Amino acid sequence: AVCEAPASNAGDASLAPSAGGCGGGNGGGEDFKTRNRAQMHGRIRSVIRERTGPSFEERMMMSAASYRKKAQAVESLQKKAIEEAIQRARARPCESPVRSKDMVPPSVEERYAIRQKERLEREKIFAKEAVERKRRMDAREPLFKVSEVQAAFEMQRRRQAENRRRLREEEAAMWKHLQGLQEKVVDRPLLVESYDRPEHHRSAPDIRLIPNHTKETPLEAKVGKCVEQQWFLDSAWGKEVQAIRARQATRQQLHEIPYPPKVFKDKQLGPRELYPIEVTMHKVVSQPWFQKSEWADKVREIKQAMDERPKLHEISYPARPRGGDDE
Repeated sequence: AVCEAPASNAGDASLAPSAGGCGGGNGGGEDFKTRNRAQMHGRIRSVIRERTGPSFEERMMMSAASYRKKAQAVESLQKKAIEEAIQRARARPCESPVRSKDMVPPSVEERYAIRQKERLEREKIFAKEAVERKRRMDAREPLFKVSEVQAAFEMQRRRQAENRRRLREEEAAMWKHLQGLQEKVVDRPLLVESYDRPEHHRSAPDIRLIPNHTKETPLEAKVGKCVEQQWFLDSAWGKEVQAIRARQATRQQLHEIPYPPKVFKDKQLGPRELYPIEVTMHKVVSQPWFQKSEWADKVREIKQAMDERPKLHEISYPARPRGGDDE
């Protein structure tokens, strides 16, 4: 029973026992071990193949065989289509006749010759236009003639003179306006200086027109009666009240008190600090090229006229007559 092969491997000749049976001796034992090992390996491979499937090499060989089969089918179809196209072309040789010379596209050399001819023609045209342009530029009139430039300078001088005249008129009008303000405001008497006050006469008021909160209350009437009695007038507080009233009646009135004019102290101003733009302007105007220019002479004349004109505090304004019209 030990020497019999299993039923699953009955068809495998390598796993079948040898014809001599189990045999005896050492030779028979070695053969049994070899057959048993081969049987076990075969079983293990069969179990692994059933559970894990084919190996990577087997799958690769199967894929390669399938790809070769598909490629051969595509190649046979392509060869067949090419053969059919060749047969159709040979059956109808006049379907594609030879093109005429005018239909053949130009070669590279021919294209170069055509472009070179066009370039030479354009160069001749450009040279001719350049000569004509140079002639027109040399013969054209200037943008501004000398007479026009002189007329522009003359107009500028007239505008400057007109502007100076307008400024003088504006300055004169402003001075006239300031003189009018001086006559209307500065030389006009102040309200505290007018002592001619109107005199008002007290008349008997209508009791019905006096509101209730301004009428004398009964308590005030009772206090007034008490302070007028002799016993209150002879008391110390009564005498003090009489002294207070006497001082109020004899004191100097407010409009009689002299008020000296207020003296304003002269404020000492520090040196003026120049801005950066002013420093830059002073550097520019101090250069020789500016000092020799015509505008520098104009600036000096303007500055001299400003320095020589009378100051505002030195001008005398006529006093305005009191009680008359503004004229």
